[in-house]
Amino acid sequence: MMTRPGEHPATKDTRVAAIGTGMARVLRVLSVDRDVLRPRLLLVSLLLGLMPGSTLSWLRPLLYRLAGVRIGSRTRIFGKIAVTGQGHVTANVRVGEGCIITTPLYLNASAPITIGNSVTIGHHVVIITDSHRMSDPLRRAGERFARPVTIEDGVWIAARATILPGVTLGRGSVVAAGAVVAKDVPPNTLVSGVPARVLKTLPTSV
Repeated sequence: MMTRPGEHPATKDTRVAAIGTGMARVLRVLSVDRDVLRPRLLLVSLLLGLMPGSTLSWLRPLLYRLAGVRIGSRTRIFGKIAVTGQGHVTANVRVGEGCIITTPLYLNASAPITIGNSVTIGHHVVIITDSHRMSDPLRRAGERFARPVTIEDGVWIAARATILPGVTLGRGSVVAAGAVVAKDVPPNTLVSGVPARVLKTLPTSV
């Protein structure tokens, strides 16, 4: 880079360093955007967007597998799933066999989300693994951290329920519509409310 007329050489060095720092910052931002774009997941989402709603439920799991999501056999997906978060989010999602997933479904998968066998998920369900430290009074949504969510076999999550970070839904439990689940749910119980509380124990045999 040439020195401008009347420019001191030290000023030129400072300008070059500033340009280099700026370029490094741009490259870091582009790298983050590349990770967020997730080309395979983006392509699958575009293909899914062309499918009529509530049809081809057998085909959608095949496409999500191509994007890196592990999905067991005989699972049906009735629409698009939004998978977001930090890191390799598709590798963090594991769905068992014989599940029925109604959409829209939002999965924030910065930490593992494990869905067992024969799980049923209603529409507009939100499953979140991300949260923030709240120790700084000047910024309560502070440092980000993530905790896994586990949904054991046979669970039913009804419409518009929200599952928060670190929660385990015990085998055979039911989350009522609109509930916000902030702590573990015991097996074979029905929970409801905001925050969700146990309403009753469910049968353990037919």
